[in-house]
Amino acid sequence: MRFSTSFFAIVASILPALAVPSPLINVVKAPGGTKGGHIVTFKSGDARLSFANKANNSSLTYHYDIINGIAGKFTDEEIEELRANSGVEAIYEDGVIKISGLRTNAPWGLARLSSKDKLVNQNSR
Repeated sequence: MRFSTSFFAIVASILPALAVPSPLINVVKAPGGTKGGHIVTFKSGDARLSFANKANNSSLTYHYDIINGIAGKFTDEEIEELRANSGVEAIYEDGVIKISGLRTNAPWGLARLSSKDKLVNQNSR
């Protein structure tokens, strides 16, 4: 009995040291130009508030309740801390995205939006 108690006490003290750390979260790169900042989404509101309280106030620019995230220009150390944080869902570079295109044979109403020239054969009611 004494052996089993000692054995379990030793195993219990060693297990935390053998625990595998969670993998770092990858930063999603922006396809175009970047603004030099990042957008970070969190799994829970508590994780977001916890990081926001620790972060440098000048690095935070926005708090997003709808996506449970923050945006800002973070230091390399803050990015590494966020990558290792188990409460972080994703990290995105804050980038600029441009959308353009022209659709032909669009259903009613869309042709007006996508045409650069004045439309012919249209009924204006």
